[in-house]
Amino acid sequence: PLLPLKSDRLEEERLLFALAVDAARELLALSYPSQEEGDKKLPSRFLIEVCRIQTGHPIEAERISELPFFEDDASDPAPDLLTRRTTDPKRYPINWVMAHITGDNRRAQAFQALYTGRSARFDRTLEARRARHAGKTFTPWDGVMPAGWRRGDADEKEYAVTSLELYAECPFKFLMNNVLQARPVEEPESLLEVPPAVVGSVIHRALHRFYNRAAEQGRIPLTPADEDWARDAITEILHRVLIRVREENPAPEVVWNIQSRMCDARLKRFITHMCRQTAPFSFRAAEESIEGPFTFELPDGSPFTIRLKGKFDRLDTSPDGRQLRVIDYKTGKERSGEIGFKGGRQLQLAIYLKGLLDKSPDADPATSLAQYLSIDSAGNIKEATLEGAKLSERAQELGLIVKAITDGIESGLFPPLEDEKNCRYCDFQLACDQRSRHSLPFRQGDPRLAELMKARDIR
Repeated sequence: PLLPLKSDRLEEERLLFALAVDAARELLALSYPSQEEGDKKLPSRFLIEVCRIQTGHPIEAERISELPFFEDDASDPAPDLLTRRTTDPKRYPINWVMAHITGDNRRAQAFQALYTGRSARFDRTLEARRARHAGKTFTPWDGVMPAGWRRGDADEKEYAVTSLELYAECPFKFLMNNVLQARPVEEPESLLEVPPAVVGSVIHRALHRFYNRAAEQGRIPLTPADEDWARDAITEILHRVLIRVREENPAPEVVWNIQSRMCDARLKRFITHMCRQTAPFSFRAAEESIEGPFTFELPDGSPFTIRLKGKFDRLDTSPDGRQLRVIDYKTGKERSGEIGFKGGRQLQLAIYLKGLLDKSPDADPATSLAQYLSIDSAGNIKEATLEGAKLSERAQELGLIVKAITDGIESGLFPPLEDEKNCRYCDFQLACDQRSRHSLPFRQGDPRLAELMKARDIR
């Protein structure tokens, strides 16, 4: 059969157990946890079989504790048993090594850690597990820092808009990625497909160069008469972009050849759509950056100012300059319909549009808008829109979300927030304790999380 049968796995486990037992030369100690997370545990079938061999008759799992050679580490042992345990270096070497190998030098510390399994790192791990598994509030081991945790940063801080979205998605992920700057170790492997992020980068680079060339040659706004030129131009630009990208991302040639043809068809269809559209906007700038102080209105009417920075893919304007359209290309998950805030996980276009309107006194907020243009693998386009009028109506909600996020970062609130999809593919699963995530519903009463949880409920 293709998959091993249960009986096959049992025989494999039996063999491994027999090899481990046979490896003992002076002493064999078999152990099992009597409790785990409050639940009573039974010994394995192999341990019960050993007890049967030792006694000469079958033994029930519940009666193993009655055997003369059974020792219960969970209860207080008799003084003579305790003495024998702590002084017999063959059976319990931890206390013996700690008592006889002393000193503050690195050699002694390394010897202790090697032969006892105890080290500062091990002790911190135990402390973390105890803190994470008890109490109704988050602790520093969950990513919620004590007062004064920040290093000596400048008083005036600037945040990337994408980092605010990352914090809203999961504060613990923000802690690992942006504060501790931890990075996963990439496993070397042969790529059988081009990663989606690389494909997205190719599309973005090609469109950036295409629109700049079209502007330089006076072909803005694009019209149906420009279709042939546009299709030839995007093919040439894509070819140049791929030369560099293929060097940076090695993959089998056949894989890149297939992906190159797919990107070419995808971009041609998109450019054709742009030539035929009749919207009252025309291209003005590609990869526009925006940064500086942003002032938001809070629900109580008071202002809140914070420095932000970011970059979006394209800015279009109407001929008179009064209507603005902020565009961000999306080549992954399709987005369509009306854009909301999603508890802070979808802030970019709202903040970029607000920043442009604040700096353009002649622009009309009611007729300006921001859009995600989702370009699927076939080149089809779907639009997700945030209208300027809607942004004005929800200005206080936007201010509340931004303030909750930046206050959370400043005060060191980085608890893990359970999300089945995001957690499944997160790079920091080993650092994030599962119990901490699952205990969130029981710890939401932590008063430090009140504003953050309120902001996450805003859609």
